[in-house]
Amino acid sequence: MKAFWMGYIRAEVPDLVHLNTVLPAGLFALYLKFFLGKPFILSEHWTGFQPFRFRQLNLMTHILVRLILQNCRLVLPVSADLGKQMKAVCSKPEFEVVPNVVDTDRFRIFSERKSSAKPRFCICRCSMNNIKISVVSCVQLSAWWIRVFPLSCI
Repeated sequence: MKAFWMGYIRAEVPDLVHLNTVLPAGLFALYLKFFLGKPFILSEHWTGFQPFRFRQLNLMTHILVRLILQNCRLVLPVSADLGKQMKAVCSKPEFEVVPNVVDTDRFRIFSERKSSAKPRFCICRCSMNNIKISVVSCVQLSAWWIRVFPLSCI
């Protein structure tokens, strides 16, 4: 929360707050709404709204997610399926799907690239509660291969 507050006081006061994920930024958005009257919108792509994953989250997370969604001016899920899953959690806010897609006319999956003798790696780590994912992008062959490993493998 301290980082959100430091960023907020350095910037001009916004008219609208945009969240790209419900937690933890939603907590600060609630503060701005309740104490400063600033509305917020949420664009969401989190797989934690899938029913089997959402059930695994603790009670406090359930309460916070619902509170954030109830106070959100607009929710922008990246797919209709995600929107449906989010509505199962909280149907109060307005939902509008904004697809998270790649323009295949401009970007090609199998575009020509210079071959490199060295492997290229991109390691990303995301953790929230007990959900831990590590994505490792491995050696370029004819395409980029992406594998998902548990963090214990790294």
